[in-house]
Amino acid sequence: MKPSTIRGIHSILSGAFAAAQRWEWTDRNPAESANPPTTTRRPVPATSPEDVATVIAQARARNAALGLYLWLVVVTGVRRGELCGLQIRDIDLDRGLGARRLQLRRPWRSACP
Repeated sequence: MKPSTIRGIHSILSGAFAAAQRWEWTDRNPAESANPPTTTRRPVPATSPEDVATVIAQARARNAALGLYLWLVVVTGVRRGELCGLQIRDIDLDRGLGARRLQLRRPWRSACP
C-alpha cells in the first residue's frame, strides 16, 4: 500500500478509537501507539493560461452555459458548490461586487455541471 493510503486508514481508525474512548467503549486508543509512514507532497504544476483559455473556448463552442461556468470558476476561484449556489441577489453590478456565500443553496435539480 502507498504511504498516503496507510496514513488515511490510520486517521480513520484513530478517530474511531478516539470516539470509542469518549463513549467509554474502550480504555485506550491503539492507533496512538502506531507510527504511520511519512509522505512527501509532490508539487502539482499549474495549468498554463493558454490551456485554460483553450478549454474555455472549446466548452463555449459546445455549450454557452458550460463555457460561462468554466470562465466564472477561473476568474473568481470559487468552488463548484459556491458557484452553483450563486443567486442574482448575490451580485451588485453597479459596484462590480459579488457577495461570496459559503452556503450551498442548490435547487433539487441543479443546472450546474
